[in-house]
Amino acid sequence: MDKHYYFIAQLPALLFGQLPQIDRKYFLSEAGKWLSERGFRLLSQVDLSDFVPSASDNRYLKEYKEFELDLRQSLASFRKKSQDYRLRGQLNEALSGVSPLEVEKKLLRLRWDYVDSCQTENNFNLGYLVYYFLKLQILENFFVFNKEKGRENFNAFSGVK
Repeated sequence: MDKHYYFIAQLPALLFGQLPQIDRKYFLSEAGKWLSERGFRLLSQVDLSDFVPSASDNRYLKEYKEFELDLRQSLASFRKKSQDYRLRGQLNEALSGVSPLEVEKKLLRLRWDYVDSCQTENNFNLGYLVYYFLKLQILENFFVFNKEKGRENFNAFSGVK
């Protein structure tokens, strides 16, 4: 039997731009204790970088993937300077960043805001956990940026010493 409401009650709050108190591995290990086999299998398939809808997606994941696919198509059209790109206000604002890092962080915030709005509509159900896990992955991506490591990679790639 699913006891996801107990699991949800013990999860720490996630705030954009703040290092989470748990990581993906811990989240999934705890989910395995509280969810049914089917629920855990569905939750384990949640991957922020997988934006292609599939028949096995639950409705929550399908909803996110549709958003992500639309976002990526809009970005691709913008980058091609296509006449048919559909920049919405928030996307237009995100792309107005001064640096690629700033743009990337704004795009992560755009994703966060979308997931957050979906999560508030789902209390104590599997959808809440899907969106929580997506938010956890967004924070992982946010904190992967490291100025010194990025400079090292850039210098190595460009031949600068």
